[in-house]
Amino acid sequence: MELSAKRIRFNCEALFFLAMDAKIAKDMLVAAERLVVSGEIGGNLNVATKHINLLDNARVGGDIVYRTSTKDRLMLGDDVIIRGEIDYQGKPQNIQARNRFVSNSFYLWGLLWFVGAFVVGWLIFTLAPSLGRVELGDGKESIKTAGIGFLVLVTVPIVAVIIAITVVGLPLSFITITAWLTAWYLAKIVFAHLVGRSVLASRSDNPGLALVLFVGLIIVTIAINLPFLGGVLNLLATILGLGLMVQLWLNRASRDPEVR
Repeated sequence: MELSAKRIRFNCEALFFLAMDAKIAKDMLVAAERLVVSGEIGGNLNVATKHINLLDNARVGGDIVYRTSTKDRLMLGDDVIIRGEIDYQGKPQNIQARNRFVSNSFYLWGLLWFVGAFVVGWLIFTLAPSLGRVELGDGKESIKTAGIGFLVLVTVPIVAVIIAITVVGLPLSFITITAWLTAWYLAKIVFAHLVGRSVLASRSDNPGLALVLFVGLIIVTIAINLPFLGGVLNLLATILGLGLMVQLWLNRASRDPEVR
C-alpha cells in the first residue's frame, strides 16, 4: 500500500498502538502509545509516543523527530536506513497514561461481571445454603483461612501440571484445573456474601439473600477497582474466598466419619 500526500497525520487519544508497514511518500506525524514501523517513509517522521520501534526493513527518507519518556525508547533494527538526523526532543507533552475509568468498556465489563456474579451467587447459595454460613473468625482464624486459600491458589495448578506429564493423568489434570478455575471464580462471590452479611448484620437479623449479595458485591466491586490498591484487594478477596470454601469442605469431611 502506498499513501501519497504532503503530510500524513495520526493523532487520536484512543490510538494506543500503530503498526505501519505501508509506503508513505511524504512526512508522517504520529501521536500514539506505541509505534512500530516496517515500511518506508519518504519524508520526516515526527512522533510523540511511549515506544517507537523501527524494524529491519524500515526506511526513513528524512529526519526522525521523536518525543518519549526517555531517549532510549527508540529501538532501531540492524538494517534500518535513516537518511536524515535523529532528534530527541524530550518527554511528550500531550500523551498521558490510559485512564480505564474514562473508558465505556470498563463499565460495561464491570456491569457484566456484577450481574453474572449476582446470578451465580444466588444459585450457589440457594443450592448450598451452608456456603452462606461460613465465618472468617478472629485474627488467628483469618490468618489460617488466608493461608489455606493461598496454598490452594498456588499449589493446585502446579500439581495439575505435574499430573499432566503422564498421559493417564491428563483427564485428572483437566478436572483439577477446571475445579480450580471454578473455585477461583466463586471465591470473590463467597467473600462478597460474607461482607454483605457483616454489613447488614446490625440492621437486620435475617437479611434476604438478594440484598446480602447486592451489598457485598457492590463493596467488593468498588474495592477491587480502586487505583493502586485494587489489585492487592482483588488478590486478598480471592485468597480469603478460596480459604473459606476449602475450610467448609474440610470441616464437613471431618464430621462425616463421626456421623457414621
